[in-house]
Amino acid sequence: MFLFEGSFGNILHTGDCRLTPECLQNLPEKYIDRKGKEPQCCFDYVFLDCTFGRFSRNLPSKHSAIHQVINCIWKHPNAPMVYLTCDLLGQEEILTSVSLTFGSKIYVDKANNADYFQSLTIIAPEILSEDPTSRFRLFDGFPQLSERATIMFAEAQANFQHEPVIIRPSAMWYVCEEERLEMDSRRKLRFNEAIKDQFGVWHVCCSMHSSREELEWALKLLAPKRVVSTTPSCRAMELDYGRKHCFDSYINSDDSIWKLLDIDMSTCKFTCQNCSLFSHG
Repeated sequence: MFLFEGSFGNILHTGDCRLTPECLQNLPEKYIDRKGKEPQCCFDYVFLDCTFGRFSRNLPSKHSAIHQVINCIWKHPNAPMVYLTCDLLGQEEILTSVSLTFGSKIYVDKANNADYFQSLTIIAPEILSEDPTSRFRLFDGFPQLSERATIMFAEAQANFQHEPVIIRPSAMWYVCEEERLEMDSRRKLRFNEAIKDQFGVWHVCCSMHSSREELEWALKLLAPKRVVSTTPSCRAMELDYGRKHCFDSYINSDDSIWKLLDIDMSTCKFTCQNCSLFSHG
């Protein structure tokens, strides 16, 4: 997250941070309502990651998701290789937990994942292995994960070997399945254990983005004057907080947003009223 304070006001940009209670408690105390006391300062704007703003289901905590990954590995003791599609910053805690639990380092292809390899040398150098025979390996989640997995399973069968285990910790597959499935099937979609898809890939609902419920809770706690969505897939006005508190927002010519954008409104010959960019996110 990024916090900006100045003549332009108090502005919070959440990046793609998941707004858990633990995360928000790291904000300066003057912005948070603690023990029933009103905060000393308020946010003029919150630029909010609404990636899963339309997803109504509760998402497992990071701790729960990591536990699911580890359980999935335990259930496949004969798998010669375990491939983890954890090639994004923010997923290194999964790799660390797997490494500690099974007492094995994780192979990362330095040539194909140079940037992530370099990041891990700083974040978690103790888990890195350059030995390609290591049982645990980093695997690219994109592109064509399903096609690559199908080929790997076919090769294992052709060589009369146990199939490898491929685990993808991501909430995106669950969101896509929710949109695709009929209502009855949606209810059967499990979030508390790994699910194997038709291609043989195991999915664990592990999200680095906030659920709709977490977004609403965070906005209620932060109580910004205006909310701007940074993700086109969901606008801030689709959230209950946005509709209740930002719908009738009027952006005056002396609003702090113009200072932030370095626009001198005194020289402008127009008025921005009910500006959709800022009131609707």
